[in-house]
Amino acid sequence: MRSSLWVVFLSFLAALFPSQSHALTPVPSHSWSRSFGDDNVQRAAFVAMDAGGNVYMAGAFYSTVNLGGGNLISAGTEDIFLAKFDASGVHQWSQRFGDALPQSVTSLATDTAGNVIVAGGFYGSVDFGGGSLVSAGETDGYLVKFSPAGTHQWSKRFGDANLQECRAVATDPAGNVLVTGFFGGTVNFGGANLVSAGGFDVYLAKFNPGGLHQWSQRFGDADNQLGLSVATDPSGNVVITGDMQGTVNFGGANLVSPTSYDIFLAKFASNGAHQWSQRFGDAFWNDEGTSVVADGASFIYLTGSFGGTVNFGGANLVSAGGFDVYLAKFNPGGLHQWSERYGDASTQVSASVATVDGIVCLTGNFEGSIDFGGGGLVSAGLNDAFLTTISWSGDHIWSHRYGDAASQLGLSIAMDASQNIALSGYFAGSVNFGGGDLTTSNQTTEIFVARFAAVPREPEIASVVDVDNDQGRKVRIRFARSGMDNSGSPAPITRYEVYRRNDPLPAAMHPDAPASNGWVYAGHAPAHGAGFYLLDALTDADSTADGGQHYSVFRICAATADPLVYYESPPDSGYSLDNLAPGVPGSLLYDEGVLSWVAPDDPDLDHFTVYGSDTESFASAVLIDYARETAFDTGGSPYAFYFITATDRAGNEGPAARVKTCCGTPGGTVANPALSLSAFPNPFNPSTVIRYTLPSRGHVTLSVFDARGARVATLLSTERDIGAHTTAWDGRDDNGRAVCSGVYFARLSHAAGTRTYKLLLLK
Repeated sequence: MRSSLWVVFLSFLAALFPSQSHALTPVPSHSWSRSFGDDNVQRAAFVAMDAGGNVYMAGAFYSTVNLGGGNLISAGTEDIFLAKFDASGVHQWSQRFGDALPQSVTSLATDTAGNVIVAGGFYGSVDFGGGSLVSAGETDGYLVKFSPAGTHQWSKRFGDANLQECRAVATDPAGNVLVTGFFGGTVNFGGANLVSAGGFDVYLAKFNPGGLHQWSQRFGDADNQLGLSVATDPSGNVVITGDMQGTVNFGGANLVSPTSYDIFLAKFASNGAHQWSQRFGDAFWNDEGTSVVADGASFIYLTGSFGGTVNFGGANLVSAGGFDVYLAKFNPGGLHQWSERYGDASTQVSASVATVDGIVCLTGNFEGSIDFGGGGLVSAGLNDAFLTTISWSGDHIWSHRYGDAASQLGLSIAMDASQNIALSGYFAGSVNFGGGDLTTSNQTTEIFVARFAAVPREPEIASVVDVDNDQGRKVRIRFARSGMDNSGSPAPITRYEVYRRNDPLPAAMHPDAPASNGWVYAGHAPAHGAGFYLLDALTDADSTADGGQHYSVFRICAATADPLVYYESPPDSGYSLDNLAPGVPGSLLYDEGVLSWVAPDDPDLDHFTVYGSDTESFASAVLIDYARETAFDTGGSPYAFYFITATDRAGNEGPAARVKTCCGTPGGTVANPALSLSAFPNPFNPSTVIRYTLPSRGHVTLSVFDARGARVATLLSTERDIGAHTTAWDGRDDNGRAVCSGVYFARLSHAAGTRTYKLLLLK
């Protein structure tokens, strides 16, 4: 957001905007995408982003993988990898960890300092740089922290001979680390032993930035309860979700699932004290709380998959057949705000959710078709990956599918503070995220990571063009919307204001030149969430044949309800032209050598041009002189026909009025012709005849220039006698190439002076 000096000049101008806003909405653009693997199966990749837009990816691989820094080779079965890429996709570093037994990654997160924390499970032993961690028997959980450069900070293992898994990790604004998952038997995170009540229980543990235990808790009964995702809000409160059977109590009332797996959602204070907890699901289907996130206002977004019926506090959501995707929003107190389902009778799975500044991103995979509000996405065969953005009010912004007839799975999504998006997962066959096909070999699966650039918060001017067929002083500005122009933005755009730089005349300054005299308000358009807008604005002056080129510099300001919060486009410039020629002079009379007529109604009429001809054809007429008044003494010139045209200050010459005399003499000449220049036809296509008269013999140059003042063609440069002459121009430049349609200027140079005449080529 930038501030500027505003010089307010009130004017009202019309704004036009597309009625189908979603179809034209700017979308996240592909920045880069990569795939990694060999002839073996590679899968499970998770992403995180830091404040600088760097992308971290972690997962498991078998055999060999090269993430950009050389081959990483597993020690036996699946090993862990961790890699960092900069915002442009350039590999920064990558590492592998593990032994001959399986190790896995289930989650990773970054903190405000750019450190990265990885969580998962392992058999055998694994050394992250701080010494070997050795499993007590079954899968143990691990938690490890690295610096932005990939240097080991600390690492921990948790578990006994039973199964324990660190399933999800998050950080709070102070850099504390929160981890959730599930365990059987006994686990100790640094406080007292936590003992499972029978099956798998949920745990939640907090560590300070140095890895020291702060508190830990378990929840569950003899059935299974699984912690699957954890998030924090700006105040350091903690939210977890997952699946539950039987009965679980997070500190409030008992939550009871009578038969199948249900979804739980629970919130805790930063010290671990229970705030509220809820259960969602029916008695017949297994439902899953897959991913949870909190936004900057502490609202909570929950996603996962469900069958049958689920109610998050609004109306019942009913699956279309198989498993459908859901997305639900709750306020900080746990009250339902809205909830949506997406899917058909096939299976749709939601894997991960992220949010920044009112934009909610969701990924997963689907069979059949799924519609997030922008039209159905249809799978090309098996599972395709999806990526969608939803506003904080639940409205669809954008959605896309990726994949072919094989399987492609979106597993993890992350956003940085600028709303750039990172997406990861694994795939078979081929997949294209916008940068070309990524393809696996030998029917294996490979890991993918893709980055998408956010829709900029600042609007962007696409073009500034003259408004055609008008009297000038007006341009049409086309600009792309601000990324904050949606109902879900925490500070939605209310209108777009256009400002014109206050430059001295004539203005041919660069758009990036400083606005030493401030900016002049030139109009506005209301914001409607459209993708692009059109807005007409006044210029200070037109570009004319005599006055030369005049550029006006504009800037678009996306305004919000708060006058101190706004987003400005980079400046851009354009010029206006008077495109309307004057009408035909009226009541043309010839009386004893004097021509008289009535001027046409034109607000910027400049002068009249007098022509004479031996025939009634204007094409054969020669230019005699110019007149400012509505009368002209021919001085007894011998022409049988006279023509009068009107020309405005922009150089537009209108059609001719004609009068026949009673005493014209064929082949006559004018005794003292004036230096003059005209063309017929004009407008023209494909050629025009340029007519000029010379008051004396001498060297003459006739050239054509475009509207920017660049020379296009030199038609002649030679000696010519006194009198009338013609030269044709076929609309080609000096190299013989046809020029584009538009405004051009013919320029005649002679010892008696210079004349310029506006030409309009239409194709």
